[in-house]
Amino acid sequence: MGLFKYLRKQKKKRGLCARKPRKNTIRDLVSISERPPSISDRKEFGHCEADLLILSSVRGRNIITIVERKSRYCWLIDNHSKASNPIISKIKSALNSCLGSFKSMTFYRGKEFARHKQLLIAAYFCNPHSPWQKGSVEHLNGRIRALLPKNPSVRPVFKCHIDWMQKIINNTPMKILGYHTPTEAFDSEKNCPVALEL
Repeated sequence: MGLFKYLRKQKKKRGLCARKPRKNTIRDLVSISERPPSISDRKEFGHCEADLLILSSVRGRNIITIVERKSRYCWLIDNHSKASNPIISKIKSALNSCLGSFKSMTFYRGKEFARHKQLLIAAYFCNPHSPWQKGSVEHLNGRIRALLPKNPSVRPVFKCHIDWMQKIINNTPMKILGYHTPTEAFDSEKNCPVALEL
C-alpha cells in the first residue's frame, strides 16, 4: 500500500467520501417531498420554478430563470450578484404585475434563495443533488444555452440578448400546449395580459 505517495498531490482520501457535507443555511426550508400533488400534476396555474444560470463570460454574471409550470411561460432576469436579497427583489419585481396569481415557487438548495420568505408565497426546495426535481426550469435552461453565444467570453451576453431569448421562448408554439405558445397559455389562464409581439 502507500501508493498515494507517488501521486502528484499526495492525498490518502480521494473522492466524495472525503468531502464534508454542506451545512444548510436556509431558514424555514420546506422539502419538495412536502409539496402538494396538485402542484406536481400541473393542473393548477400559479406554481413556478426558479434557478440561477451562471454565465461564464463575466464573473458573478448570471440569469435568474423562472418558469410557470402549467403554461411554461418564463421570465429571464439579467443579474450581477449571487446575494439572496437582490435576487429575491428582482424575482418579486419581475412577477409584481401578476404577483397575486402565484401560489408557490420551487428552488434548488442554494443560499441565493435563502430570503424566499420575502416573496410571501409558499416555497419548496429540491433534495440535495437532485436537479431533475425542478425539471421545468432545467428544460428552460437547456433552451437558453442553445440560444447563447458558443463562446460567451468572446461574445458577451447583453440584457437586450436576454430579453430577446425570453420573447423567442415565450412565443414558440409547444406540442405539450396543443401548439399554443407559452404567452397564449399564460394569458388564457389569468386576466394578466403579456406582450405577444416579437
